[in-house]
Amino acid sequence: MKDAYHIVPMSYDDDGFPVWSTPLTVSENTKRAIILAPPDHVIPIIFVPGIMGSNLKLVNRAKEINIDAGAIAWRPDAAGAKNATLSAASRQLLLDPKNTMVDTRITTDGNNYVTPLTGMSLKCAESRGWGGIYWKSYGDIITYLDQKLNTPCFYDPMIDKILTIQIFQELIDTGIALPGQPMLKLCHAEVAHMSEYWYPIHAVGYNWLQSNEDAGKYLANEIRRIKAFYQTKLKHPGACQKVILITHSMGGLVARAAVHPDMGDAAADVLGVIHGVMPAIGAAAAYKRMRTGFEHGEIDWFSMGNITAEMGGQAVAGRNGRDVTAVLGHAPGGLQLLPNKAYHPEGWLKMSGVENHAYVVPMEGNPYTSIYREKNKWWRLINLEWLDPANKFKSDKDRSAWGSFDKALTQAEKFHEKLGHYYHPNTYAFHGADAQRHPSYGKVTWEKAGSMYQGNFSTVPNASTNANLMRNGHAFLRGDNATGIVAAKIDNAVLAFSMTKGSEAGDGTVPSISGAAPQRFAPACVRAQLAVTGIDHQGAYSTSHTTVMNFIAYSVCKIAKDAT
Repeated sequence: MKDAYHIVPMSYDDDGFPVWSTPLTVSENTKRAIILAPPDHVIPIIFVPGIMGSNLKLVNRAKEINIDAGAIAWRPDAAGAKNATLSAASRQLLLDPKNTMVDTRITTDGNNYVTPLTGMSLKCAESRGWGGIYWKSYGDIITYLDQKLNTPCFYDPMIDKILTIQIFQELIDTGIALPGQPMLKLCHAEVAHMSEYWYPIHAVGYNWLQSNEDAGKYLANEIRRIKAFYQTKLKHPGACQKVILITHSMGGLVARAAVHPDMGDAAADVLGVIHGVMPAIGAAAAYKRMRTGFEHGEIDWFSMGNITAEMGGQAVAGRNGRDVTAVLGHAPGGLQLLPNKAYHPEGWLKMSGVENHAYVVPMEGNPYTSIYREKNKWWRLINLEWLDPANKFKSDKDRSAWGSFDKALTQAEKFHEKLGHYYHPNTYAFHGADAQRHPSYGKVTWEKAGSMYQGNFSTVPNASTNANLMRNGHAFLRGDNATGIVAAKIDNAVLAFSMTKGSEAGDGTVPSISGAAPQRFAPACVRAQLAVTGIDHQGAYSTSHTTVMNFIAYSVCKIAKDAT
């Protein structure tokens, strides 16, 4: 009889393991209490966020801005007017790669920013690493994964049958269509095999200011720690042999570093990796933001996401080139998002309207030499005046702001050389490919404006002064307003240039040329690569995107097929 059963609700202990509680009843009550327990073999899912998607705290006191050790350095969930109004100097002091570390706390300053699963304590959510990530951006996908991946098949005691949930049944019946490629479909046996494992969802944030190699080694250690935790709790090393990584944006570079034999060396501990909207070979948007900042409506760069309007999202991320350069100009992690040598060998930084001038040439070859280390040309990456607004390096005779940048850039260049096109041998990936709704900067073009400035740039607001530019040796630059308008000396005139908008297919941040690079450069490792229209960069893991959610379910099932 249907009313002869009672399914006992599942909750979690503080370590994240399932527990059940049901009251005793009188002997005359013969209604059965049924526990639907997950399997005792575990494949942890570890979500790795993008840049700015991990929370950071201060290691030591930032005395110049009177902020104590342990205080929040970066937590978008807690961002407000205070963060939005920070000067470039304060940003430089607060977001110092050498004085920040991952902040995994659920509760800070008396506020809780994480919503755990039903029946899950805050301590349990903290043990899963959920306090270390930008919850407003990633909370939905974290809880979605826990709900969907752990019930591909389930027992229904009312009809005494094992059923398949809708998302997996659709993958069996219909699959996912790929243009010009075989349909991605599952079979009943694969879904049944997947059901033999429990998939607890963890998150690992990292210090996105530091090199992705350092972050990769940190992730590798966390992978081994999580594995050991389940092996110890379940009292058997075979109970948890490997993990699955799901990455967003720059988190993909971190994961690749984690499994790289010369960095984290954790490939043997990872069953497979799913990359989402990864800037595999960089993104020209990184150059754009360091020159112009985040304009209104474009605050979704790499991982900023849906910061509400009243919080001043643009200002929190960086209002202009000064704000962004003051931080990322010293951060190897941020610089590792710039286009690398494999991006556009023929050149991705262009000039329009001055092609005939001998000293305006396409920036070809190695961008680290031709663009990033260029000091004098007006189109260079770094404006020296923006590198050290806090005067950190003014009294240090052995260091300089440029030296700090060059050291960070060298780390970035060496990281890309070392990483190469290495991927885990069981890789799945998806990227945005939409030129209409989410055009991206595949290339960056400075376009000559119609107006001309005869040696005077005072009409451009907030521009660097001509005297300062000349004193610092910028022979061709006459002004820069840090939001995309510059004045440059061409022959005997000073011409205005403005940066054009991105127009190539992508997700609004990462162009398809970079997002699709895994399959292009490592076809033997990439089992499936999905090009998706209609997704923006930060919203790539929105649970409303059915195709992406189906692809994740498909990929996890295919990866789990290799579990023994």
